[in-house]
Amino acid sequence: MNKKFSIITVCRNAEKTIERTIRSVVGQTFQDKEFIIIDGDSTDSTLSIIEKFRDDIDVFISEPDSGIYDAMNKGVSRASGQYVIFINADDYFYDENVLFRVAAVSGMEEDFLFGEQFNAENGRLTLAENIESLDVGHLFFGQFAHQSIFAKRSLFDRFGLFDLNFKICADWDWILRCIVNGSKTKNLQFPIAVFSIGGASSSAGKDGRISRERKLLLEKNLGNLPFENCICRIEKIFRNLLIKLKLHSFLLSIVYKSLAKKYPTRRV
Repeated sequence: MNKKFSIITVCRNAEKTIERTIRSVVGQTFQDKEFIIIDGDSTDSTLSIIEKFRDDIDVFISEPDSGIYDAMNKGVSRASGQYVIFINADDYFYDENVLFRVAAVSGMEEDFLFGEQFNAENGRLTLAENIESLDVGHLFFGQFAHQSIFAKRSLFDRFGLFDLNFKICADWDWILRCIVNGSKTKNLQFPIAVFSIGGASSSAGKDGRISRERKLLLEKNLGNLPFENCICRIEKIFRNLLIKLKLHSFLLSIVYKSLAKKYPTRRV
């Protein structure tokens, strides 16, 4: 019988953080789950740490890969749960009762279950931006962290795996692909995970890789949006003035409302 949840952790040379991640998964009070770890051929002590918990891990693979999304695809291909969540080596569940609370409120109609996320930086936890809807409007402006999302395993069969042409934003691309095609969402309104600030996505933001991939994934999934892109260019050029005139949020709301009309959200 399939499990309710598949928790997938991908890692490579994560000796400093992997034990905390593993403990947050195996310590969940809800037991109808499977735990999958995909390691990218670590050369530090990551493997010996994982071995300590081997009895609590359902699937473990350690081999070279082509990056984080290749590893995540391997995990999905081996997952049998109704819902999949990625808790990677720098992340951990908010507390030991997360899966229990999710199972208590979720049925089988929801394609995506999402909740709150905390960011960890320099020893401090801060609540990430509270996003009420997992919809095209929010995904147009920014990606939604996969650590706070439970996705139906069947979505990968319907819409494919992560696109390896994207090195930083393949999860953003995949979620948008599903939402544009009518996936149903539900806001759980409680904390799911803690995300550690830093790593590849932070450096990618500084050198422009995220911006380049963002443009490509939006064009791929939404096509040409001349009106919305024009408003965003105006916002970018005149941002400081618009903020001073208290028109910044209003301008962005125009884009959001326009996208909401074109791509209505399906909520449960």
